[in-house]
Amino acid sequence: MTKNEIVELMPSVKLPLISVIGIGGCGGNTIDYLFSKSQVESEMARYLGINTDSSSLSHIKSHGKLLIGEALTSGFGAGADPEIGLKAAKESEEQIRAFLEKSSVVIIVCGLGGGTGTGASPFISQLAKEMDIPVIAVATLPFRSEGKLRCHYAKEGVIELKKSTDACILLENDLLISALNKEVGLFSAFEHSNRVLYNLVLALIELLSGSGIVNVDLKDFSKVLGFQGDSVLGVGKAESEDSIIDALENAINNPLVSQVDISDAAGVIIHLCCKNEPSLKTYEAILHHIENKLTHKLPLIISGVTQTQNIDCELEILILATGISEINSENRTEKALTFNDTGKEVEQADYLDIPAFIRKNT
Repeated sequence: MTKNEIVELMPSVKLPLISVIGIGGCGGNTIDYLFSKSQVESEMARYLGINTDSSSLSHIKSHGKLLIGEALTSGFGAGADPEIGLKAAKESEEQIRAFLEKSSVVIIVCGLGGGTGTGASPFISQLAKEMDIPVIAVATLPFRSEGKLRCHYAKEGVIELKKSTDACILLENDLLISALNKEVGLFSAFEHSNRVLYNLVLALIELLSGSGIVNVDLKDFSKVLGFQGDSVLGVGKAESEDSIIDALENAINNPLVSQVDISDAAGVIIHLCCKNEPSLKTYEAILHHIENKLTHKLPLIISGVTQTQNIDCELEILILATGISEINSENRTEKALTFNDTGKEVEQADYLDIPAFIRKNT
């Protein structure tokens, strides 16, 4: 070795591979939207579609597609029956495992209440967990006006999905109208819904890319996901440091996502993306604000900061809180999916959620 020769002692950096998988019709349409809008390099994130309906699958754009249960359904779908969706996934277990290979994190998006999304999603997420891959699910609940049976299926789907995921985020369709405006156009509402999930997925990718000034690595991420209980996942945006706490509150209390009290969270990840260098005062204010909200005896708080021009605001903050008591969210889900004897809603929601993967809006 010559005097001026430099020896490379570090192995080449391996970027995490985030697999965002849309399952069923709703999930597939969301993947189509994300794939069309995303500017993230495919080596960091891949968008995949899984369905029992070959026609629906053929119309989405993605990095990959998988038709499951072909022998069972002949590619004609699950007929709104979760049992068929589950059997289709079991039939295609080997192909699904191959689909999941090399993933560092799996993000499942699906609609609950139908056949494929409700039946196949918990099975697919369980396969990912068996492969030691962290799994986050973002699932939409049906409008109560869609009837008792779909709501019953969705309720059962929530139970199964929570068993097989590290974090399960629920989006109630019945929050959609009030959160936006009753006069908003249907396609505009779905566009806004998809944009919410799009921002969330991009923030997660930025979080896991390992390119920050203060990094949250995959082990940190997995540790926080490992806490048992409910989860909160949200993104807030600010145009100046003066409004960063408002952005943080918006991320925690997003009216488009089922509300969960984060006070007893066991683990919290906070990730700040900014175009310019933030002040130490702002950084400490964020952490102090979260600490004051938590009542857990020894919460694990992990923070990260990334400077990037790939955001549409000055500052963007992501929060992921886990290990939260499930009592409140279970009560809320029960109310969201329960009817009285006349088939009318038990509770009239006065604000609406944005199901980020409803239907194709073209």
